[in-house]
Amino acid sequence: MNTNSIDKKRNIVWSFLKQYSSYAIKVLVQVILARLLLPSDFGVIAIVLAVISLAETISASGLGTALIQKNDAEIKDYATVLTASLVFSSVIYLLLFLFAPLISSYYDNQILTPILRVYGIAIFIQSYASVQSAFVIKKFKFKQIFLATLFSTLISGTISIVLAIKGFGLWALVVQGLLSSIFIVILLHILVPWVPHIGFDKTRFKSLFSFSWKVLLSSLTGKILEESYNLTIGKIYGEDVLGYYKQGNSYAGAVLGQARSALESVMFPIYTSLQNDSDSLKLEIKKMTNLSTFIVFPMAFGLAAISKTFISVILTDKWLPCLLFLRLECIFYGTLPIASSLGNAMTAIGRSDVSLKIEITKLVLTIVCILCLHNASVELLCIVRVIIALAVTICSSFISGKLLNYGFFELIKDIYKPFLFSLIMGSSCFLVSFLDINYVLILIIQVLAGILIYLVLSLLFMRDSLFEIKNIFIKKKYEEQTESIE
Repeated sequence: MNTNSIDKKRNIVWSFLKQYSSYAIKVLVQVILARLLLPSDFGVIAIVLAVISLAETISASGLGTALIQKNDAEIKDYATVLTASLVFSSVIYLLLFLFAPLISSYYDNQILTPILRVYGIAIFIQSYASVQSAFVIKKFKFKQIFLATLFSTLISGTISIVLAIKGFGLWALVVQGLLSSIFIVILLHILVPWVPHIGFDKTRFKSLFSFSWKVLLSSLTGKILEESYNLTIGKIYGEDVLGYYKQGNSYAGAVLGQARSALESVMFPIYTSLQNDSDSLKLEIKKMTNLSTFIVFPMAFGLAAISKTFISVILTDKWLPCLLFLRLECIFYGTLPIASSLGNAMTAIGRSDVSLKIEITKLVLTIVCILCLHNASVELLCIVRVIIALAVTICSSFISGKLLNYGFFELIKDIYKPFLFSLIMGSSCFLVSFLDINYVLILIIQVLAGILIYLVLSLLFMRDSLFEIKNIFIKKKYEEQTESIE
């Protein structure tokens, strides 16, 4: 393996540390709140976050991704994107402020109005952060992102926990979200000096937007797809059911969704740097797909296997109704690394239109299913969500075969071992749950047994993937020692 490849992929380490150090604190806060609040409270927060997430996606407009994709981005490009993003965010926030009462009336819950208006400030912060992040990511400064995320989440999380204990309830999550965004921007400025400029170049904007509008539509359809379940379940089935669904979704997202985000943040710049070398790009796609499934599949099967014990021990039995949701979301999130790898590769070669069409297809299928099944059980609706994700991933692999010369059968060849051995590990952990002993002991045994079984199987049958990760860590450790000597 060449040194440059290791240099770039070792950023996976920092990206994973960033995602999981941040979510470790967020999960701690969520666990505390889960013991203090009712499911309906989490349903309210889910509605707020769904609306804010859609607003942030629109205000960002995909311009940050366009900056990353543009190899020769200059100061004027950053200034143009920053100015446009701030203008977009101002318009979006004004609309959110005005329509917040209507959203509250739609869900028949007036507490949504002040929360939406306060949390909406995050739209401005995220618009600025998207440009700052593009600058940092293009320089592959993932260690700095890790440190900024760690400390910002630690500070905001601590404040949020105090507020939760003091009885602030829903507002504890609002404060954490806002403070986390603010602190990470400040800390990144300290760790990676960047001087923002305000200015607008019409020609540069047109050039960037010619790429970003496809990314925006793709991201927006993806967000609508993701948040449509929250908004639909909250309206049709009630905030209690949404609270249970969101708990299952949140913990699967904390473990698996963050793994996907960590990998995705590294995939795109790596693929972009190889966009003009099809052979090298295909090799990286194979390696990244194998590596991502090697990491994510055991997490998915493992969490699904220990889910009942996890809920009883960590959240208490009052949250057991979210068990099926958690298991289904493990399957759903387990498909995302493959979809992300293929989607990022197609976007990197300038075919963001394909990713857009895939997202639109998923959205149309989802809307049709929601309309057809809105009178059915919420469990059936979530099962169909998983089926759609699996079907679209398979279709994406056939499209990838035409565009990237990396199709379905090559994909299966690269991922069948992680899938098979993760299934064996998950089944073993699930059998442990039938032991007639204390639930805390069962959870400990399940986790330790899962790690041991998968590690042994990896040493016996997947040494290449295991050594790939080992090389990344060794390279990281070597460079840290070199930096300290210098």
